[in-house]
Amino acid sequence: LVREGMADLPPVDLPEGFSISSLADAPDAGEDYRALANRLGAYDPGYNLIDPEELAGLTASAAWEPEGIFVLTDPQDREVGVIRASGAGQDRGYLHEIRIDPAYRGRNLGTALVGTALAYLAARGVQQTELDTDGPDTAPYRLARRCGFVERHRWQQLLKPLARP
Repeated sequence: LVREGMADLPPVDLPEGFSISSLADAPDAGEDYRALANRLGAYDPGYNLIDPEELAGLTASAAWEPEGIFVLTDPQDREVGVIRASGAGQDRGYLHEIRIDPAYRGRNLGTALVGTALAYLAARGVQQTELDTDGPDTAPYRLARRCGFVERHRWQQLLKPLARP
C-alpha cells in the first residue's frame, strides 16, 4: 500500500494516560524494538519473529533509524504498541511492524501510531510512504486505508510442498 504526499496526516489523538515516545535515546534500542515487536507480533497469525541475526543486519545498515521507532505506552506505563518508520531524508519512506496488543485494539491507537510515524517521515522530507499487509481482509489493511494509503500492488505467495527424498 502507498500513501502519496503528506497532507492531511492521520490524527494523533490518544486517550488520557496513553503516550507515544521514540526509542531514539534508548541505550539498547535495537533489542528493545526486537523484543517488543516479537511479543506483540506473536498475537498475529503468520508473523515471523525478528531473530538476532536479522536485527544485527538491520542495526548495521543505513536503514536503521532508532528515532523512527515509536512505542505506545498505556496509563500503567506498559508498552502496548510499536511502529518503525524508515527512509528519513529520502523521497520514499516505509512503515514496518505496526503492532498493537489485542486488548488495546479498536481504540484508534494504531491510527495514532501511524500518524506519529508519518509526521516523523514528513518532517524529514519524505513524500511517499509504503507498507505491506497480509491482505485486504485484515485489520492492518483497513488501518492503512483509514490512514490514506491506497493499494498499488498485490503480491500473491504460492507454496508447493516438496517431496522428501
